[in-house]
Amino acid sequence: MQWRTDGAFFYSGAVLHAVLESDDEEADYREKIMAVKEGALVFFLDPKARDEEPTTVLRPHKTLSVSFSPNAFLISISYLPFPTRHEVHLVKLISEDELNRWLASWLAG
Repeated sequence: MQWRTDGAFFYSGAVLHAVLESDDEEADYREKIMAVKEGALVFFLDPKARDEEPTTVLRPHKTLSVSFSPNAFLISISYLPFPTRHEVHLVKLISEDELNRWLASWLAG
C-alpha cells in the first residue's frame, strides 16, 4: 500500500495515540496524524515528510473490538498483531466533529 497523503485517505487528522500492552499500564499519549485508507488505520509522526513510513498500521482483520467514549472523544481498539500479543490502542480526538468524521470514514472504508 502506498502512503501518499494527497487526498488518498478517507480521513486524516491530528490525534493523541497511546498503546497499552497490559491493563495496569499508564497511557503515554503521543501526538500523531491518523488516517483511514482501505479499511486500515494508519498513524504517522509527520505524513508530509518525504518517504515517511507510518509508525503504526492497524488492519481490520486483526481488530478484536472497537469501543467509543463520545463524551471523552476517545476510541479504544483491541488489537491482536500476533496470536501471542494483545494491544489496546487509545485514540483521543480533539472534538466531536472529528469523532463524527472519523466514524463516517471508518464505516465507509
